[in-house]
Amino acid sequence: MTQTPSPTPATIACDPGELLGRYDGLLVDLDGTVFEGGRPIPGAGEALAGRPVVYVTNNASRSPQQVADHLRSMGIAAGPGDVLTSAQAACTLAADVLARDRGLEPSSVHALVLGADSFRDLAAEAGFTVTTAAEAADRAEATSSPDRAAGTGSAADADPSG
Repeated sequence: MTQTPSPTPATIACDPGELLGRYDGLLVDLDGTVFEGGRPIPGAGEALAGRPVVYVTNNASRSPQQVADHLRSMGIAAGPGDVLTSAQAACTLAADVLARDRGLEPSSVHALVLGADSFRDLAAEAGFTVTTAAEAADRAEATSSPDRAAGTGSAADADPSG
């Protein structure tokens, strides 16, 4: 007795518009789904047009505005509010963790953000007080004692008992 194999996504005959229309919203990855190597995937833009889409990307080096501009250059209607980057998700999650687990508001946290300019901008948008490396060095120098900053202090100098 021969068993009929289960259908795979590639073998299911369905109108893409009908399939997408079954959902209230779509979370759509970009590279390999909407475009590949900077070229639009044929039919993707048309299939997504007019639907409630959030374009999700793990590319943390580009801002939501830059991603939306790239999508529009390929004929896909998108604004920065339609894009969620991994850097946005990380900043939002970090703010939530600090508030929930440590009782800190992001605005009270001086964060040294290492990465693309867009990452620093997103951290600031999430409420963090973003510090540059130069500001961090100045801050560290200002908070250390003159002897320690000059490298002349010792543990004995710091201990008032002797």
